[in-house]
Amino acid sequence: MSDALRVAIVGAGPAGCLMAAALLDAARLRRRSVEIRLFGARPSWGPGRPLVLDDASVATLTSTGIPLPPGQRLGGILTVHGAQAADLPAGLRALPRDRLVALLRSAVHARGALLDERRVTGVAPLGDDRWVVRADGGSLPVDAVVLACGAGAPLATRVPGHRPPPAARVVAARLPSPPRPPPHLQRLPRGPDDLWLVPLRDGMAALLVGPTAHPRDLGLALLELGLGDPAALPGPPDHPSCHWVAEGWARPAIPCLGNALGGDPSGTSLSDTARQAARIASALLDRGMETALELCRDEVHQLRPAWRRQCRARARLRRFPERARERALAEAARRRRDRLPGTVQRALAGEPGLGLLQVLAAFLLLVWAWVRTAFAPRRSPPALRPGGEIFVVDDDPVQTEGLCAHLRQKGLRCRAYPDVLRAVQAAAASPPAAFVLDLALPWIDGLQALEVLRRSGLREIPVFIVSALPAPAAGAAHRPPVQAWFEKPLDLAEFGRSLALAASVRNLAPAGPALAPEPSGADRLADDR
Repeated sequence: MSDALRVAIVGAGPAGCLMAAALLDAARLRRRSVEIRLFGARPSWGPGRPLVLDDASVATLTSTGIPLPPGQRLGGILTVHGAQAADLPAGLRALPRDRLVALLRSAVHARGALLDERRVTGVAPLGDDRWVVRADGGSLPVDAVVLACGAGAPLATRVPGHRPPPAARVVAARLPSPPRPPPHLQRLPRGPDDLWLVPLRDGMAALLVGPTAHPRDLGLALLELGLGDPAALPGPPDHPSCHWVAEGWARPAIPCLGNALGGDPSGTSLSDTARQAARIASALLDRGMETALELCRDEVHQLRPAWRRQCRARARLRRFPERARERALAEAARRRRDRLPGTVQRALAGEPGLGLLQVLAAFLLLVWAWVRTAFAPRRSPPALRPGGEIFVVDDDPVQTEGLCAHLRQKGLRCRAYPDVLRAVQAAAASPPAAFVLDLALPWIDGLQALEVLRRSGLREIPVFIVSALPAPAAGAAHRPPVQAWFEKPLDLAEFGRSLALAASVRNLAPAGPALAPEPSGADRLADDR
């Protein structure tokens, strides 16, 4: 075994497994022995993140000999305006990533590759074309190292002369199955981040991708989506996870594959990753690691111009307000006689690789929409007809039951919700009399949810804050526009009187005679007079 080529692959995802399979195939054809160790083979990858593949990538995985897990056929990508992009693959499939990765690892492990769950913390040269990999306190000398992962491991890896590509954060969560899941991938652009809704076989997944993505921002994005279209929000997310995807290009000092090089982070490019892995494997076995590194550097030169064009397109797009972009996209979709509706929308979305005519048409349409948006009067949404129930939003079931029991004794009808998303979904269908909102809520902070509610059609519904935090001063600059602020422990008598007063002002039909507020001392003196 002294002549065996020892290779360490950092990252045991789909790209790393394809790299191991390519090395095993190339070594079998050359009748050489190779020792492969995949680092980062964690048993769990989070909440069942989806992997969207095109037909070429599915064929690549099928050629490995593993049985593919059942997925869902997708019809394309739809934006929030309902316009289908023109340059998408003819067929897309959403497969469960966890099962697919488990099958790939089992296949390469059965062929002789070793799976190592340790996280790589350093890579350093030893001289004589040898390297050492440090993983959780241990060291392993190898003949070659390949980075086949996203930006997470390269950022933690200290390689002399290696600069990983810039990374965007991805927040993934699982959503309950909606009544009728759409057979397509939905993309909802919102500021610097993009929200993706991916249908799976047993539910749905939500992913927020962008430089400022955060679990709280994913909850806010779903909240705004539910306010606009209650049927589009299937329910609150669960099992969140955060990871990083590379974008741009790297300055490799060792061979890189897939996202570690700065390639397309989507699964639709998995067939290109397999071809790149085959070239790297042949170069490693025939000419050594330096030749494989030259192949990666050549691909960097091809990625660099496209990345710069994409950055310039996004920078130009962010200069215009969000309402102007929405109006321009809506007008582009309405113009059926326009010969370039799909390309105009792609240019408005900031996609690179378009012609001068498409970019010019999109720019003129965006300027016209900006002028109309700047000088057009803002129309307030129609007033919602309130219902007779009070929505209590609190994740503490004990306090929620006690509060609802007290309100029912006062003759008020109430309904409890553990999070804002479920409450807003119900409020969009039947607006309540008032919101009783806690601040410490899962996914979305109460104050942030309040800001979103004030920008929506539910702005007229009074909101009562119940929190352990003290209320801001009356003259504070950041005092939220709420009906009242009650500190915990709660004064149930005062709380019931405030809710009853708000209900009577809004002309709501009470559920019992106790809905009228109790008169204060000053009122009783005035009645005696």
